[in-house]
Amino acid sequence: MAFYLTGKGGAITNSEGHVLDRYLARAVNGVLTTAIPADAVPQERRELVDRMRWVARAEEAVREVGGAMVHAPDPGALPLQLQRFLAECFRVLRPGGIASHVVDHRDHLYHADKRLPFMAHLAVPDPLYRLAFGHPLGYHNRLLPTHVVELFCRAGFEPVVVRRMILPEGRYAETDSDAMCGKPGLERRWLTHRFRGAGDADLRTAAGHYVFRKPP
Repeated sequence: MAFYLTGKGGAITNSEGHVLDRYLARAVNGVLTTAIPADAVPQERRELVDRMRWVARAEEAVREVGGAMVHAPDPGALPLQLQRFLAECFRVLRPGGIASHVVDHRDHLYHADKRLPFMAHLAVPDPLYRLAFGHPLGYHNRLLPTHVVELFCRAGFEPVVVRRMILPEGRYAETDSDAMCGKPGLERRWLTHRFRGAGDADLRTAAGHYVFRKPP
């Protein structure tokens, strides 16, 4: 997405287990089907990205567009608190640079047992959550998509597109109304108090692809 919008490759820090290789074609399709004005991307750049779906290794695709794979980055070198992390992203990007991040909003236990509601972690009151899950092995992301967007904007970014993955289809919706076709991650009556005001689209977002730009 960084190359598609700017003509310059990005930096990839997650390369464990060849996960990127398995999802490369899907990632390319996601870029090409994102609702971006046709005149914003030169045709030759579109064609180069389209060819990436046939590449076997993600590292090869990143190299082709002039990007970089950063292996085994030092976690201590970047702040892990999300607001500070986004502020650091904003600082290091050039004006007009693209920040493209995927955030998993699901209860992590759902990945092991699909019988669970995929947002079951939003039913746990804060005191109980801190007691049961307030450690590195049990931590869940409890930020709703609306909160993530607010953090990007607070860091100084401007939105390009927010793509919501909805279930059970596992497809991405680019508008809140399209997201309403998805299955809610938890019935509203089971939400703990601080999530009762969550928007319907947020409750149907299993994962979000957040594409933001540093203003030129």
